[in-house]
Amino acid sequence: RELPLVGREHELAVLLDALDSAREGRGRLVELIGEPGLGKSRLVREVARGLPRDHLVLGGGCMPLGADLPLLPVVEMLRALARQDGGAVIRRVIDMAPSYVGQELTRVLPELGVLDQAAPPVTADPRQASAWQRERLFAGLRTAFATALSVRRLVCVIEDVHWADATTLDFLTYLTAPDGSPRPSVVV
Repeated sequence: RELPLVGREHELAVLLDALDSAREGRGRLVELIGEPGLGKSRLVREVARGLPRDHLVLGGGCMPLGADLPLLPVVEMLRALARQDGGAVIRRVIDMAPSYVGQELTRVLPELGVLDQAAPPVTADPRQASAWQRERLFAGLRTAFATALSVRRLVCVIEDVHWADATTLDFLTYLTAPDGSPRPSVVV
């Protein structure tokens, strides 16, 4: 059991307001900066507890690996989404989205098993993909998050983004770009 959070009322209020005010898929990008051990993760956990019940907080983390794992925190967030309501949320997303979205989700989450045999062969490693394959993957994942917003309001939390691989950073830029499409709030 965690002790009560003391002395962070202002920070809690600002972050809660930023995330709760992201209505109708107009997500916010929030960056928390501070020294290790300062309490950034704890602050996010407290804010998550204070969000309305219609919010779903998905988390993923970056790791200081010698060889990077492309999209590791994104895959972790999608796996968390796939566990919601016994898989009902991700199935609903796949049913509601264009068919290529399920195919792209299966490339990063093979356990979903929805890959169409007629889909063009694409490497699972985005670093080895051609430009159009990478665009299709990014578009499919962004569409999956946007479609999930019609089911639940999303807050994506990425821990230790300073260790993120280039593909993850590229996707986060793509996901949060203000292009008029629905997008989740993202806390890094």
